[in-house]
Amino acid sequence: MKRTPADIAFSKCIREASDWQCVTCGKQHVQGSGGLECSHGYSRGNWGIRFKAMNARAQCTACHFRVAGAWMLQELTDFERDVLEEWRVDLPMAKVYRATKGKGEIAKHYRDEHARLLQQRAEGQMGELSFDDWF
Repeated sequence: MKRTPADIAFSKCIREASDWQCVTCGKQHVQGSGGLECSHGYSRGNWGIRFKAMNARAQCTACHFRVAGAWMLQELTDFERDVLEEWRVDLPMAKVYRATKGKGEIAKHYRDEHARLLQQRAEGQMGELSFDDWF
């Protein structure tokens, strides 16, 4: 599946928010280096939750291949899983994403959020950070 500019910007937010650390094995990565990926619990093909932080984690390449979306079964509460499932099957929301092709707006939002996360790091904030979802 081709990555859009929105996917790239969202992935940067996920990795920066985790402080460039794999949430599965704890391996620390150098900011901007390879080897740390944005792993989705539900596939990116689910447009209703493609850009939801609750559906993504930073994982090193090895952990991403080994456990893929299985982290979702262990980490999320029943409530969070129910919310994601509701968003995932919400056809009107998915149709909005597809019909508007709002990827440019989504990409801009996550580029802005990434810049905000980088500013927080520059100000000395350590550890896990949070950012706002586009929708």
